Amino acid sequence: MTPGRYNAAYFEHSYLAERTGSELATCSELFVEDNYLYYRDYREKKQKVGVIYRRISDEYLDPMTFLPESLIGIPNIMDVYRSGHVAIVNAPGNGIGDDKGIYYFVPKMIRYYLDQEPVLKNAPTYLPFFEEDRNYVLDHLENLVIKDVAEAGGYGVIFGNTLSREKLSEMKELIQKESRRFIA
Repeated sequence: MTPGRYNAAYFEHSYLAERTGSELATCSELFVEDNYLYYRDYREKKQKVGVIYRRISDEYLDPMTFLPESLIGIPNIMDVYRSGHVAIVNAPGNGIGDDKGIYYFVPKMIRYYLDQEPVLKNAPTYLPFFEEDRNYVLDHLENLVIKDVAEAGGYGVIFGNTLSREKLSEMKELIQKESRRFIA
């Protein structure tokens, strides 16, 4: 499920659909009837949907449950989901896993929950929320890539080596003031 061709990640949505042999559907092609989700194709043929991989944020998914003003959601899809008539692969609430700040903790989670060493190593990652990491980031900002944890789709990425002295100073102030907002 894609919000449509005007979305910044639409190429990715269409590529994933093509590579997986899936239908790429917008909210205008998906609808709820009798507590089931359906897809209506270009021939107006109706097909029951059992699984959806959504590429829209939680708050826009169902205007009857979340934001009533959402124009890209499917009214009552949450009722269908709660009844077990459709699986949402990336279920509402899983956005915490998309928080770049969580990336820092993945090796620790693997050790804690699986009692194993991670198979793949993380790139060196610093969370300025922690004093030791914040000091490192502030001292080496011009050599780091800084990401705003709330941004997605390539937005909010800052390459320290491209910043002027003035912008480096501003970024350092911002990191000190809003340290939980960034990773490096």
